Amino acid sequence: MDKETDLWCASVGRMHVVYDPGIQVPGSRWVLLFQVRRNGLIPYTKAHARSVAHPLGDSESQLSALKAYEDWRRTIAPSVLTDAHRDVRRKDEHLAKKMAAAIAMHRHHLEALAVPYSGTTEPDGRGDIRDAVCRGCGRDIGTEAHLGCNRCGWIVCLNCGTCGCGCEDPSRME
Repeated sequence: MDKETDLWCASVGRMHVVYDPGIQVPGSRWVLLFQVRRNGLIPYTKAHARSVAHPLGDSESQLSALKAYEDWRRTIAPSVLTDAHRDVRRKDEHLAKKMAAAIAMHRHHLEALAVPYSGTTEPDGRGDIRDAVCRGCGRDIGTEAHLGCNRCGWIVCLNCGTCGCGCEDPSRME
């Protein structure tokens, strides 16, 4: 496959973006998208990008976005991509620590309830996006960015580790 066919054009809200698999950081939870209006890269978590990016429908917009990206790639210094990769690696480290802390809090929450731990699932941006309010600390939570409890299926709060396990009325929606 040639480079141009590997590129993917999308809209994120009103922004036009280009995804280039050739500039991504392997194994990262983040994706680098070229934003046309900004004329630069923006990091998104893969789950978020999958949930909000929609293919550009018209060929004129696609060609315009591809031209802007190709012009940008031709004129940037190699350090721009190096810096973007370094930033993504820092973001990965931060997110990994945040997820590990949430899992530890979730385990502790379940231990306090004497409920066996069944693990968690990381968001992947596929499927329905659900938003809720944590019943433990009251923060906004959602399937787009928070872990899911493998036992009850509810969203695990990254702030306090609460899920739906132990909820007096399990039929109650999050």
